[in-house]
Amino acid sequence: MHYDHARAIYLQIMDDIRQRIISGEYQCDEKIAPVRELAVRYEVNPNTMQKALTELEQEGLLYTKRTSGRFVTNDAARIEALRAQVITEKVREWIREMRAYGVDEKTLEELVRKELNDHETDRMC
Repeated sequence: MHYDHARAIYLQIMDDIRQRIISGEYQCDEKIAPVRELAVRYEVNPNTMQKALTELEQEGLLYTKRTSGRFVTNDAARIEALRAQVITEKVREWIREMRAYGVDEKTLEELVRKELNDHETDRMC
């Protein structure tokens, strides 16, 4: 993982793990790797990884079973709500950026339709 040094590394790790949960790469009730293993994978100090995981627990995305390790929440509604929130934030951010370039609403709609159509065509091949 490449880090943006202008932002705390543990926050970037949290974002990555959130994305893996939202995308379904990490399933509900799936055990995640131990802190030290994740620290090696993310190339960070175990304390940094511990901080990221503790914060994700406080958010309710992970939980700990005594002596068994950490697991992804089994609250599918929480994950779906987070997914909707993240998608909405990304769309709003993109719209603000496009408006800063002077792109009007009609053009935005056309661009989205074209990209969706192109993506559908790509899937058929």
